[in-house]
Amino acid sequence: MKKIIVSIHDVSPKYEKEIHTIVRELNKHIDKYNLLLTLNFENNWNIEKFPSFIKFIKKVINNNKKLVYHGHTHLINKRVLFYHVFKYFEFFKPKKDIVESFQDAKKRFGSYFGIQKLGFEPPVWYFPKKKSKMIFDYFQYYATKKGIYYKNKFIPSVPYLFAADTSALISKLIASLFFFRLIFDKSKTIRISIHPSDVTYKTLPKIMKKIDQLIKKGYKPAIYEDFIKK
Repeated sequence: MKKIIVSIHDVSPKYEKEIHTIVRELNKHIDKYNLLLTLNFENNWNIEKFPSFIKFIKKVINNNKKLVYHGHTHLINKRVLFYHVFKYFEFFKPKKDIVESFQDAKKRFGSYFGIQKLGFEPPVWYFPKKKSKMIFDYFQYYATKKGIYYKNKFIPSVPYLFAADTSALISKLIASLFFFRLIFDKSKTIRISIHPSDVTYKTLPKIMKKIDQLIKKGYKPAIYEDFIKK
């Protein structure tokens, strides 16, 4: 069966207004999606200082709308042209520091939201491959641009994002690459990423339209945890 996994990225108090808008619009179209929560976005938006935001998120999540750990800071300190320099990604750091981040994430998600079993989607979809095995010591699964990794299986997927905060040309190029992959890729799972910038740049309606089109083509909304049960 063909699946569509929709995720709200960069869930943080910094974008509380935008997250409200995205949740409201998504609820009109689908009943299943992920919320990718960053605990202290840019080292300036620690969610523990925003109890009203935590309260809002607790009202949103349920069996069909799940929180996913999306890093502590989402900081990327350097760029070269259009490409990020790998060594500056948040999790390109010593194993000891990664373990501390993972342990803290588990503790805080449990404390704030009562979540014991958690998934992980690293910022910008990158995590050091040599250290990836350690992820399963703390999380049920993790997602990269290639797909979703579980302890006993891998689900390939085609990622789609509108890239609203880039130039129109780059956005169209990314969209074209998505449709090209959709035609030739054998994957039956599509992952759609929604960012706060899609509200700012008014591209959210286009994403909603794309979700509706995929559902009409037979894609069923899903969340990452659905694949654990099978």
